[in-house]
Amino acid sequence: MNGQQCIDKFHNYVSDELDSDFELQLVNDAKNSVEAELMLEITKKLNSSGSVTAGQTYTTARSLPSDFYLPLPIYVGQTIHYPVAFERQQDFQNVSGFYWVDIANSQYYLSGTQGSNQTIYFYYQYQTADIALNTSPVWPDRFHSIIPLEMADVS
Repeated sequence: MNGQQCIDKFHNYVSDELDSDFELQLVNDAKNSVEAELMLEITKKLNSSGSVTAGQTYTTARSLPSDFYLPLPIYVGQTIHYPVAFERQQDFQNVSGFYWVDIANSQYYLSGTQGSNQTIYFYYQYQTADIALNTSPVWPDRFHSIIPLEMADVS
C-alpha cells in the first residue's frame, strides 16, 4: 500500500478529507508511531564497523550511524552493553556493560574502561524513509493497513 492508498483508506474510515499535505504528514506520523511502539524486526540494523582498544574510557566518543533512530543492546566482543539514559552517565561511567547516546551530537559512549581490542556490534532501530504518495513503507505488505487505522485513531 503506497502513501496515496493509505490516504484513500483513511478517507473511508473517517468520511472526511483533510489538507493533502497534512494527510501525508499523518501517514508518516502513523508509520513512525508504529515503528517506535512495536520495534519491528524489519527496522533493526547492525553496524559492526566500530571497535575499541584497551584502555579507552567512558570519555571516548563514537559516531552514531547516520540513520540511527532508537537504541538496542549492543555487544563489545561477546559482552552485552545495555543503553542507559543520557542523564545517568555519571551513575554508570565506571561500571562496564552500559552505554549512553548523545543524540544532539550524534555520538555514543561506552561505560567503564576497555580491557582489550574488540569489535563493537552496534544494534539499533533505524529511521526508515518517509512515505510519499507513490512509495510504501519497508514493512511486509500485509501490515500496511495499520497506517490508515493509526491515522484515523489520531484524527
